[in-house]
Amino acid sequence: MSSVEAQPRVLLITGRADIGGGPEHVLQLVEGLAGRCQVFVACPQEAPYWDRYTAQVGSERMLAIPRRRLSLGALWALRRFVGRQHIELIHSHGSAASAYSRPVGALSGVPIVHTHHGLFFVSRPGGLKRRLRLLIEQLLERVTSLSIFVSDGDQALARSAGFGFGASRMIRNGVAVSGEIVAKDRDGAPLKIVTVNNYSEAKNPDLLLAIIAELATRDEAAAEVHVYGDGDGRAAFASALRAAGHDRFVHVHGAVPGLREQLPAHDIFLSCSRWEGLPYAVLEAMAASLPTVLSRVPGHDEILAHGLDDCGYALGDAAEAVDRLLAFRTAASRQSAGARAQAVVRQHFGADEMLDSTWAAYCDVLEHPIAEWQPNV
Repeated sequence: MSSVEAQPRVLLITGRADIGGGPEHVLQLVEGLAGRCQVFVACPQEAPYWDRYTAQVGSERMLAIPRRRLSLGALWALRRFVGRQHIELIHSHGSAASAYSRPVGALSGVPIVHTHHGLFFVSRPGGLKRRLRLLIEQLLERVTSLSIFVSDGDQALARSAGFGFGASRMIRNGVAVSGEIVAKDRDGAPLKIVTVNNYSEAKNPDLLLAIIAELATRDEAAAEVHVYGDGDGRAAFASALRAAGHDRFVHVHGAVPGLREQLPAHDIFLSCSRWEGLPYAVLEAMAASLPTVLSRVPGHDEILAHGLDDCGYALGDAAEAVDRLLAFRTAASRQSAGARAQAVVRQHFGADEMLDSTWAAYCDVLEHPIAEWQPNV
Protein backbone atom coordinates (compact mmCIF):
# COMPACT_ATOMS: atom_id res chain seq x y z
CA MET A 1 0.00 0.00 0.00
CA SER A 2 1.39 3.44 -0.94
CA SER A 3 1.80 6.18 1.66
CA VAL A 4 -1.05 8.14 0.02
CA GLU A 5 -3.40 5.16 0.19
CA ALA A 6 -2.59 4.78 3.88
CA GLN A 7 -3.74 8.34 4.61
CA PRO A 8 -7.26 8.61 6.12
CA ARG A 9 -10.01 9.64 3.73
CA VAL A 10 -11.75 12.76 5.08
CA LEU A 11 -14.88 14.40 3.68
CA LEU A 12 -15.34 18.14 4.34
CA ILE A 13 -18.89 19.50 4.00
CA THR A 14 -19.95 23.15 3.78
CA GLY A 15 -23.39 24.55 2.98
CA ARG A 16 -21.95 27.47 1.03
CA ALA A 17 -19.13 28.07 -1.41
CA ASP A 18 -19.55 31.79 -2.05
CA ILE A 19 -17.27 34.46 -0.56
CA GLY A 20 -17.17 34.11 3.22
CA GLY A 21 -15.21 33.00 6.25
CA GLY A 22 -16.66 29.48 6.40
CA PRO A 23 -15.72 28.52 2.82
CA GLU A 24 -12.29 30.09 3.32
CA HIS A 25 -11.78 28.01 6.47
CA VAL A 26 -12.58 24.85 4.50
CA LEU A 27 -10.07 25.88 1.81
CA GLN A 28 -7.43 26.29 4.51
CA LEU A 29 -8.07 22.70 5.57
CA VAL A 30 -8.06 21.42 1.99
CA GLU A 31 -4.69 23.04 1.34
CA GLY A 32 -3.13 22.66 4.77
CA LEU A 33 -4.00 19.00 5.42
CA ALA A 34 -2.73 17.78 2.06
CA GLY A 35 -0.10 15.14 2.73
CA ARG A 36 -1.71 14.13 6.02
CA CYS A 37 -5.06 12.88 4.69
CA GLN A 38 -6.94 12.39 1.44
CA VAL A 39 -9.52 15.18 1.25
CA PHE A 40 -12.96 15.09 -0.40
CA VAL A 41 -15.41 18.01 -0.49
CA ALA A 42 -19.20 18.32 -0.64
CA CYS A 43 -20.51 21.85 -1.19
CA PRO A 44 -22.77 23.92 -3.47
CA GLN A 45 -21.53 24.30 -7.02
CA GLU A 46 -21.05 28.05 -6.85
CA ALA A 47 -18.27 30.59 -7.28
CA PRO A 48 -15.62 31.07 -6.20
CA TYR A 49 -14.88 28.18 -3.84
CA TRP A 50 -16.23 25.23 -5.86
CA ASP A 51 -13.50 25.88 -8.43
CA ARG A 52 -10.89 26.49 -5.74
CA TYR A 53 -11.67 23.21 -4.00
CA THR A 54 -11.76 21.34 -7.32
CA ALA A 55 -8.34 22.72 -8.26
CA GLN A 56 -6.94 21.24 -5.06
CA VAL A 57 -8.63 17.83 -4.84
CA GLY A 58 -9.82 17.06 -8.38
CA SER A 59 -13.37 16.78 -9.75
CA GLU A 60 -13.66 13.09 -8.84
CA ARG A 61 -13.44 14.03 -5.15
CA MET A 62 -16.15 16.70 -5.32
CA LEU A 63 -19.90 16.32 -4.73
CA ALA A 64 -22.47 19.09 -5.26
CA ILE A 65 -25.12 19.69 -2.60
CA PRO A 66 -27.79 22.44 -2.40
CA ARG A 67 -26.90 25.79 -0.86
CA ARG A 68 -28.07 25.94 2.75
CA ARG A 69 -31.01 23.65 2.07
CA LEU A 70 -31.69 20.04 2.99
CA SER A 71 -32.63 17.78 0.09
CA LEU A 72 -33.47 14.10 0.59
CA GLY A 73 -32.04 13.37 -2.86
CA ALA A 74 -28.78 15.09 -1.98
CA LEU A 75 -28.73 13.29 1.38
CA TRP A 76 -29.01 9.93 -0.38
CA ALA A 77 -26.36 10.93 -2.95
CA LEU A 78 -24.04 11.95 -0.14
CA ARG A 79 -24.50 8.64 1.65
CA ARG A 80 -23.64 6.78 -1.58
CA PHE A 81 -20.61 9.05 -2.09
CA VAL A 82 -19.36 8.25 1.42
CA GLY A 83 -19.63 4.52 0.74
CA ARG A 84 -18.18 4.65 -2.76
CA GLN A 85 -15.18 6.74 -1.70
CA HIS A 86 -14.60 4.74 1.50
CA ILE A 87 -14.76 7.89 3.64
CA GLU A 88 -13.36 7.33 7.13
CA LEU A 89 -14.24 10.66 8.78
CA ILE A 90 -16.75 13.42 8.01
CA HIS A 91 -16.06 17.03 9.06
CA SER A 92 -18.92 19.48 8.55
CA HIS A 93 -18.83 23.26 8.87
CA GLY A 94 -21.84 25.34 9.90
CA SER A 95 -25.44 24.41 10.67
CA ALA A 96 -26.51 23.79 7.04
CA ALA A 97 -23.71 21.28 6.51
CA SER A 98 -24.55 19.50 9.77
CA ALA A 99 -28.01 18.64 8.42
CA TYR A 100 -26.16 16.39 5.96
CA SER A 101 -23.11 15.21 7.90
CA ARG A 102 -24.71 13.85 11.03
CA PRO A 103 -27.54 11.79 9.48
CA VAL A 104 -25.16 10.41 6.82
CA GLY A 105 -22.49 9.64 9.39
CA ALA A 106 -24.97 7.91 11.67
CA LEU A 107 -26.39 5.82 8.80
CA SER A 108 -22.94 4.95 7.44
CA GLY A 109 -21.15 4.31 10.71
CA VAL A 110 -18.58 7.03 9.93
CA PRO A 111 -17.40 9.28 12.80
CA ILE A 112 -18.45 12.91 12.58
CA VAL A 113 -16.57 16.06 13.52
CA HIS A 114 -18.63 19.24 13.39
CA THR A 115 -17.35 22.83 13.58
CA HIS A 116 -19.74 25.59 14.71
CA HIS A 117 -18.98 28.78 12.76
CA GLY A 118 -20.97 31.44 14.60
CA LEU A 119 -24.20 30.28 16.28
CA PHE A 120 -26.38 32.97 14.74
CA PHE A 121 -29.60 31.02 15.09
CA VAL A 122 -29.04 30.80 18.87
CA SER A 123 -28.51 34.56 19.14
CA ARG A 124 -31.79 35.48 17.47
CA PRO A 125 -34.91 36.21 19.55
CA GLY A 126 -37.04 33.25 20.65
CA GLY A 127 -39.77 31.62 18.61
CA LEU A 128 -41.02 28.25 17.47
CA LYS A 129 -38.46 27.99 14.66
CA ARG A 130 -35.58 28.74 17.03
CA ARG A 131 -36.82 26.24 19.63
CA LEU A 132 -37.12 23.57 16.95
CA ARG A 133 -33.59 24.20 15.70
CA LEU A 134 -32.23 23.97 19.24
CA LEU A 135 -34.02 20.68 19.80
CA ILE A 136 -32.62 19.29 16.54
CA GLU A 137 -29.12 20.44 17.52
CA GLN A 138 -29.41 18.73 20.91
CA LEU A 139 -30.46 15.47 19.22
CA LEU A 140 -27.80 15.61 16.49
CA GLU A 141 -25.07 16.24 19.04
CA ARG A 142 -25.67 12.70 20.33
CA VAL A 143 -24.38 11.20 17.06
CA THR A 144 -21.40 13.59 16.81
CA SER A 145 -17.98 12.24 17.76
CA LEU A 146 -16.51 15.70 18.34
CA SER A 147 -17.81 19.28 18.27
CA ILE A 148 -15.34 22.06 17.52
CA PHE A 149 -15.91 25.63 18.67
CA VAL A 150 -13.95 28.54 17.19
CA SER A 151 -14.44 30.91 20.13
CA ASP A 152 -15.24 30.92 23.84
CA GLY A 153 -18.32 33.00 23.04
CA ASP A 154 -19.72 30.34 20.72
CA GLN A 155 -19.15 27.59 23.27
CA ALA A 156 -20.83 29.58 26.05
CA LEU A 157 -23.74 30.40 23.76
CA ALA A 158 -24.17 26.72 22.84
CA ARG A 159 -24.20 25.62 26.46
CA SER A 160 -26.69 28.33 27.40
CA ALA A 161 -28.96 26.88 24.70
CA GLY A 162 -28.68 23.30 25.97
CA PHE A 163 -25.99 21.74 23.76
CA GLY A 164 -22.21 21.70 23.52
CA PHE A 165 -21.79 19.42 26.55
CA GLY A 166 -20.54 16.40 24.58
CA ALA A 167 -16.94 15.79 23.52
CA SER A 168 -15.65 19.12 22.24
CA ARG A 169 -12.52 21.12 21.55
CA MET A 170 -11.65 24.76 21.15
CA ILE A 171 -9.82 25.34 17.86
CA ARG A 172 -9.75 29.03 17.06
CA ASN A 173 -9.70 30.30 13.50
CA GLY A 174 -6.29 31.30 12.22
CA VAL A 175 -4.72 33.09 9.26
CA ALA A 176 -1.26 33.26 7.78
CA VAL A 177 0.91 36.33 8.24
CA SER A 178 3.22 36.57 5.26
CA GLY A 179 5.38 39.49 6.32
CA GLU A 180 5.57 43.01 7.63
CA ILE A 181 3.54 45.68 5.85
CA VAL A 182 4.71 49.27 6.07
CA ALA A 183 2.01 51.78 6.99
CA LYS A 184 1.14 54.25 4.26
CA ASP A 185 2.26 57.83 4.86
CA ARG A 186 -1.12 59.41 4.15
CA ASP A 187 -1.28 62.18 6.76
CA GLY A 188 -3.77 64.79 5.61
CA ALA A 189 -5.54 62.44 3.18
CA PRO A 190 -9.01 61.03 3.92
CA LEU A 191 -8.92 58.00 6.18
CA LYS A 192 -9.65 54.93 4.01
CA ILE A 193 -12.01 52.75 6.04
CA VAL A 194 -12.79 49.24 4.80
CA THR A 195 -15.65 47.06 6.02
CA VAL A 196 -17.26 43.79 4.94
CA ASN A 197 -21.02 43.31 5.17
CA ASN A 198 -23.51 40.79 3.78
CA TYR A 199 -26.43 43.01 4.85
CA SER A 200 -27.79 40.41 7.26
CA GLU A 201 -29.07 40.94 10.78
CA ALA A 202 -25.81 39.56 12.17
CA LYS A 203 -23.61 41.99 10.21
CA ASN A 204 -25.77 44.96 11.26
CA PRO A 205 -25.89 47.27 8.22
CA ASP A 206 -28.15 49.71 10.12
CA LEU A 207 -25.31 50.46 12.54
CA LEU A 208 -22.96 50.95 9.59
CA LEU A 209 -25.37 53.56 8.19
CA ALA A 210 -25.47 55.29 11.58
CA ILE A 211 -21.65 55.38 11.76
CA ILE A 212 -21.50 56.81 8.24
CA ALA A 213 -24.03 59.50 9.25
CA GLU A 214 -21.94 60.34 12.32
CA LEU A 215 -18.80 60.60 10.18
CA ALA A 216 -20.63 63.02 7.87
CA THR A 217 -21.70 65.12 10.85
CA ARG A 218 -18.17 65.31 12.26
CA ASP A 219 -16.18 65.90 9.08
CA GLU A 220 -17.23 64.28 5.80
CA ALA A 221 -13.84 65.04 4.25
CA ALA A 222 -12.03 63.14 7.01
CA ALA A 223 -12.79 59.68 5.61
CA GLU A 224 -13.89 57.57 2.70
CA VAL A 225 -15.65 54.29 3.39
CA HIS A 226 -15.36 51.18 1.21
CA VAL A 227 -18.05 48.52 1.75
CA TYR A 228 -17.43 45.04 0.35
CA GLY A 229 -19.82 42.10 0.30
CA ASP A 230 -23.20 41.18 -1.12
CA GLY A 231 -26.62 40.14 0.10
CA ASP A 232 -30.34 40.74 -0.23
CA GLY A 233 -30.15 44.11 1.53
CA ARG A 234 -27.42 45.62 -0.62
CA ALA A 235 -29.75 47.60 -2.92
CA ALA A 236 -31.68 49.06 0.03
CA PHE A 237 -28.40 49.98 1.73
CA ALA A 238 -27.12 51.78 -1.38
CA SER A 239 -30.47 53.55 -1.74
CA ALA A 240 -30.29 54.80 1.85
CA LEU A 241 -26.81 56.17 1.20
CA ARG A 242 -27.99 58.06 -1.87
CA ALA A 243 -31.03 59.45 -0.08
CA ALA A 244 -28.81 60.86 2.67
CA GLY A 245 -26.22 62.16 0.21
CA HIS A 246 -23.53 59.98 1.77
CA ASP A 247 -22.65 58.21 -1.47
CA ARG A 248 -20.20 61.06 -2.05
CA PHE A 249 -17.72 59.43 0.31
CA VAL A 250 -19.04 55.87 0.65
CA HIS A 251 -18.34 53.29 -2.07
CA VAL A 252 -20.37 50.05 -2.22
CA HIS A 253 -18.30 47.49 -4.13
CA GLY A 254 -20.21 44.23 -3.76
CA ALA A 255 -18.47 40.88 -3.36
CA VAL A 256 -14.87 40.92 -4.59
CA PRO A 257 -12.75 37.74 -4.83
CA GLY A 258 -9.28 38.29 -3.42
CA LEU A 259 -10.24 41.05 -0.99
CA ARG A 260 -7.40 39.93 1.28
CA GLU A 261 -4.88 41.14 -1.31
CA GLN A 262 -6.62 44.54 -1.46
CA LEU A 263 -6.71 45.17 2.29
CA PRO A 264 -3.26 46.85 2.46
CA ALA A 265 -4.57 49.66 0.20
CA HIS A 266 -6.81 50.77 3.08
CA ASP A 267 -6.01 52.39 6.42
CA ILE A 268 -8.38 50.83 8.95
CA PHE A 269 -10.94 48.00 9.23
CA LEU A 270 -14.41 48.47 10.75
CA SER A 271 -16.84 45.79 11.93
CA CYS A 272 -20.41 46.50 13.10
CA SER A 273 -21.52 42.92 13.83
CA ARG A 274 -24.20 42.08 16.39
CA TRP A 275 -22.55 38.70 17.00
CA GLU A 276 -19.65 36.70 15.59
CA GLY A 277 -17.89 33.35 15.85
CA LEU A 278 -14.28 34.38 15.24
CA PRO A 279 -14.37 36.46 12.05
CA TYR A 280 -11.87 35.75 9.29
CA ALA A 281 -12.23 39.20 7.74
CA VAL A 282 -11.06 40.82 10.97
CA LEU A 283 -8.12 38.42 11.37
CA GLU A 284 -7.05 38.97 7.77
CA ALA A 285 -7.15 42.74 8.23
CA MET A 286 -5.04 42.41 11.37
CA ALA A 287 -2.59 40.14 9.54
CA ALA A 288 -2.28 42.91 6.95
CA SER A 289 -1.36 45.29 9.83
CA LEU A 290 -4.56 47.31 9.65
CA PRO A 291 -5.93 48.72 12.90
CA THR A 292 -9.39 47.29 13.54
CA VAL A 293 -12.37 49.01 15.16
CA LEU A 294 -14.79 46.37 16.44
CA SER A 295 -18.16 46.25 18.17
CA ARG A 296 -17.91 44.70 21.63
CA VAL A 297 -19.66 41.39 21.02
CA PRO A 298 -18.66 37.75 21.56
CA GLY A 299 -16.09 36.77 18.97
CA HIS A 300 -14.75 40.32 18.75
CA ASP A 301 -14.18 40.40 22.51
CA GLU A 302 -11.72 37.51 22.27
CA ILE A 303 -9.65 39.56 19.83
CA LEU A 304 -9.89 42.83 21.79
CA ALA A 305 -8.80 41.02 24.98
CA HIS A 306 -5.24 40.73 23.63
CA GLY A 307 -4.25 44.31 24.38
CA LEU A 308 -6.55 45.92 21.81
CA ASP A 309 -9.17 47.38 24.17
CA ASP A 310 -8.76 50.85 22.66
CA CYS A 311 -10.12 49.45 19.36
CA GLY A 312 -13.53 48.39 20.73
CA TYR A 313 -16.80 50.30 20.96
CA ALA A 314 -20.19 49.56 22.51
CA LEU A 315 -22.60 47.86 20.14
CA GLY A 316 -25.01 50.47 18.81
CA ASP A 317 -22.89 53.47 19.81
CA ALA A 318 -22.08 55.16 16.50
CA ALA A 319 -20.46 58.14 18.20
CA GLU A 320 -17.98 55.96 20.09
CA ALA A 321 -17.22 54.01 16.91
CA VAL A 322 -16.35 57.24 15.10
CA ASP A 323 -14.23 58.36 18.05
CA ARG A 324 -12.25 55.13 17.68
CA LEU A 325 -11.91 55.52 13.92
CA LEU A 326 -10.75 59.14 14.03
CA ALA A 327 -8.19 58.30 16.71
CA PHE A 328 -6.21 56.68 13.89
CA ARG A 329 -6.08 59.68 11.54
CA THR A 330 -2.29 59.91 11.65
CA ALA A 331 0.05 57.47 9.95
CA ALA A 332 2.03 57.07 13.17
CA SER A 333 -1.04 56.01 15.18
CA ARG A 334 -2.06 53.54 12.46
CA GLN A 335 1.43 52.07 12.23
CA SER A 336 1.56 51.49 15.98
CA ALA A 337 -1.93 49.97 16.17
CA GLY A 338 -1.37 47.91 13.03
CA ALA A 339 1.83 46.44 14.42
CA ARG A 340 0.01 45.46 17.61
CA ALA A 341 -2.81 43.86 15.60
CA GLN A 342 -0.42 41.84 13.47
CA ALA A 343 1.49 40.67 16.55
CA VAL A 344 -1.77 39.42 18.11
CA VAL A 345 -2.50 37.32 15.02
CA ARG A 346 1.02 35.88 14.99
CA GLN A 347 0.81 34.90 18.65
CA HIS A 348 -2.81 33.79 19.07
CA PHE A 349 -4.53 33.23 15.71
CA GLY A 350 -2.02 31.57 13.41
CA ALA A 351 -3.09 29.22 10.62
CA ASP A 352 -0.47 26.57 11.47
CA GLU A 353 -1.79 26.13 15.00
CA MET A 354 -5.34 25.76 13.70
CA LEU A 355 -4.28 23.13 11.16
CA ASP A 356 -2.19 21.14 13.65
CA SER A 357 -5.01 21.18 16.20
CA THR A 358 -7.54 20.03 13.62
CA TRP A 359 -5.29 17.18 12.52
CA ALA A 360 -4.77 16.12 16.14
CA ALA A 361 -8.56 16.07 16.59
CA TYR A 362 -8.95 13.87 13.50
CA CYS A 363 -6.36 11.41 14.84
CA ASP A 364 -8.12 11.19 18.20
CA VAL A 365 -11.53 10.66 16.63
CA LEU A 366 -10.24 8.02 14.22
CA GLU A 367 -8.64 6.15 17.10
CA HIS A 368 -11.65 6.53 19.44
CA PRO A 369 -14.70 7.38 17.27
CA ILE A 370 -17.13 7.30 20.19
CA ALA A 371 -15.23 9.90 22.19
CA GLU A 372 -13.58 7.64 24.79
CA TRP A 373 -10.77 10.21 25.01
CA GLN A 374 -10.89 13.35 27.15
CA PRO A 375 -11.79 16.61 25.41
CA ASN A 376 -9.29 19.44 25.86
CA VAL A 377 -11.69 22.29 26.61
